[in-house]
Amino acid sequence: MFNKNRRGRRVKHYGHNYYSRRQRARRTAGLLCAAALVFAVGWLAGPHILDFGTGLWYSVVHPKPEAESQSQPAASSQAQPQATPQPENTALPEEMQPTAAIVEGKWAAVNLSALGSPQAIEAAAANAAANGVSYALITLKDTSGYLYYPSAVPAASGSIAASTVDAAAVAAAFKAAGVTPVACLSAFRDPIAAYTDRSMGIHYTNSDYMWLDNAADAGGKPWLNPYSDGAVQFIGDLIEETAALGYDHVLLSTVQFPVYVSAKQDFGNTAGLGRAQALQKDIAAWANRFAGRVTLWYEYSYAACQAPSTALDALPSELGVENLVLRMPAPAAEGETPPDVSALDEIVQAMKDGGCTYVVVRDGSTADFR
Repeated sequence: MFNKNRRGRRVKHYGHNYYSRRQRARRTAGLLCAAALVFAVGWLAGPHILDFGTGLWYSVVHPKPEAESQSQPAASSQAQPQATPQPENTALPEEMQPTAAIVEGKWAAVNLSALGSPQAIEAAAANAAANGVSYALITLKDTSGYLYYPSAVPAASGSIAASTVDAAAVAAAFKAAGVTPVACLSAFRDPIAAYTDRSMGIHYTNSDYMWLDNAADAGGKPWLNPYSDGAVQFIGDLIEETAALGYDHVLLSTVQFPVYVSAKQDFGNTAGLGRAQALQKDIAAWANRFAGRVTLWYEYSYAACQAPSTALDALPSELGVENLVLRMPAPAAEGETPPDVSALDEIVQAMKDGGCTYVVVRDGSTADFR
C-alpha cells in the first residue's frame, strides 16, 4: 500500500543551472571552435564550389553540339599525333605534299556538316576545286572552346565536341583536289580549357575565382590569359597537332585580350609588359616555333584594323602579324544603318605599310587577297 503521507506531495522545480562556471566556459569555447572550423572549411572550399557551379551552369546553357557533323574517323586520325610533323611524306603523291608556301587565290569556308563521311569529304573537296577555291577554311576549334577533331593535347581533354570530323582525311582530300586546307583555331577566347587548366585563365584580383566577361547568368565566360606561358604553349600544341594532321596553313582568331577592361582582372606575372607587348611576344613565340613548317595567319576585324582597341592596344600590323585576314563587318539588319567600310583600301594599304606581307579580306564565308 502507498504511504498516505506521499499523497499530494509536490515536486519543487528550481531555476538553478547546475553547470559550473568552468564548464560553461568550456562549452562556449567549444561552440566558438566549431563555428570557426565551419567558417574555415567554407572559406577554403568556396572558390572551388563556385567554380564547379559556374562550370556546371555553363555546360547546361551551352551543351556540346550533338549534330554539327558526323564522320567515321580513319585509323590515322585515331593515332597519337607526331610531336614534330615531317616536312615531307614520300608515301603521298606530289600534289598532296605540304604546301606551306603562299599562292594567291580564292578562299572559302567549308561547313563541318559537309564533311561527315569519306564520300562527303571527297565531294566537298571536288566542289571547292570546281569553284576555283585555292584555300578551304576548316573550323577545328571555335570560340566556344570546342575542338572538332579528337585531340590528344592534355589541356584539351574536356574540349572535344560530341561530333568530330576526320581532320586528317579532310586535309588529304583537299590537297589531292589541289586546294590548300586551312585549320581555323580560336586562340584565347576559350571558356573550356580555362576550366580544364585554371592556371591558363584570367582570375579575379586577389582571388581563386575565374574572371568572367559578363555576369554568369548573362552568359559570362572565362578567357585564356595572353600573359600565361601555359596558354601560349597550349595554343602552340594545337597548331603542332593540326600540322601533323596535314594542315600546313593555320588561321588563328581571337589572339587578343577581352575587350572589357577592369581593375578586377588578374593576369598574374605580366613582367611589366603592356597588352600590345604581350601579344607581340606570343605571336613571336609561335613564329619562331613554326618557322619554315607552318604558315600562320591571324584574323582581326575591320574595326581592329581601323584603330587600336582595348583588346589589342595596337594595330595588327604593329603586333608582328605578317599574314593578315581582315574580317569585314556583318551586313546590317533590315532597318539598320549599313557599316561604313569606305576606308577599306586605305586600311589594307596601311596594314601592308605597317609590316603585313599578305592581306586577305574576308566577307562572310569567302575571302580574297588584296
